[in-house]
Amino acid sequence: MSVEVTQVCSSVMERVPHGVAVLTLVDDAGVRRGMTVSSLTSASAEPPSVLVCIRTKASMHPFLKPGRRVGLSVLGPEQSVVSNGFAFGVDDPFAVFGWHEDNGVPVVDGAMAHLVGTIDRVVDNHDTSVVIVAVSDGAITGDAALVHWNRGYYRGLVPAGG
Repeated sequence: MSVEVTQVCSSVMERVPHGVAVLTLVDDAGVRRGMTVSSLTSASAEPPSVLVCIRTKASMHPFLKPGRRVGLSVLGPEQSVVSNGFAFGVDDPFAVFGWHEDNGVPVVDGAMAHLVGTIDRVVDNHDTSVVIVAVSDGAITGDAALVHWNRGYYRGLVPAGG
């Protein structure tokens, strides 16, 4: 594939708004780990499952195995600092940002919602893995989400006239 097509695809995807979530887990050594994801998508309604896409070079990738319990915290409109902290190298974001446990998995405090589940499967696609999570629990605690669009954060959505 040409560099031009890659750049066009990247530019198009930057212009697709999406919510921001933090994927969390506890590894085999008992260490809490987390990373920001922007690809959280519903995979099926029955049984409930979601998917996230993770680059194979991501530091969390080796821990994303079938059977592992994970949390997905959908960030609220005031949590861009949390998103950046989990994305860009806060040494231990769990020491910096509030969190609590739900069914043995850490989830971010103040998130507008969270889901908890078990990784069902991981499908490799070139330099990215599609991680499918069977959802077993969750909660909604707010009405607005942090939105990422065109390389910036926005505090929720603005209704379109109709």
